[in-house]
Amino acid sequence: MRLRSAGEPSRVVIAITRTAQDLRTRPGRCGSADREGAHLVAHVFRRLLVPALLVLMSSALPSAVAEAAAPADAGPAAGVMCLSSDYPRSRIVNVDGCNSGPRQRWVISGEAISQAAHPGMCLSSDYPRSRIVNVDGCNSGPRQRWVINGEAISQAAHPGMCLASDYPRSRIVNVDGCNSGPRQRWTVLGEQISLTAV
Repeated sequence: MRLRSAGEPSRVVIAITRTAQDLRTRPGRCGSADREGAHLVAHVFRRLLVPALLVLMSSALPSAVAEAAAPADAGPAAGVMCLSSDYPRSRIVNVDGCNSGPRQRWVISGEAISQAAHPGMCLSSDYPRSRIVNVDGCNSGPRQRWVINGEAISQAAHPGMCLASDYPRSRIVNVDGCNSGPRQRWTVLGEQISLTAV
């Protein structure tokens, strides 16, 4: 459905207006016929034009119900694609549809992000050698230290490098230069870390 701009007339409104004009200019008898015509025009406006205008206005204005439902101080909403690890089958970290399964449960402790199901495995980046993010045995090294600031998750040792996903092009998770873009916006909710914008 294409939304009309404020100045673009509606075909429904034009058709109703033309019908009403035809009724007013229709040759008729004097007296009661003119009153009947005027009554018919008023009836057309009340029954068709007013509801049509209300529908058009309601589609152009933001919903008061939607605005009232979202509290002003609410944080970012959890997304539908969650940070996920395939460990122990592999050490790959990607995003997958959120399902609260053990592959998607993470524990944040200080600057470490570890898997809840495998507490000895931490989120790790190989930067600057590569941009790959995987899980590796926890060792408190610089590759495994992360800083969560709002919706950004950056490396403590390389603050200009943020956790990023290439979704929907691929499900790969890597580190990339921080830019506050949708690929780098994450929501931490309980043990889930999800892409905020998806």
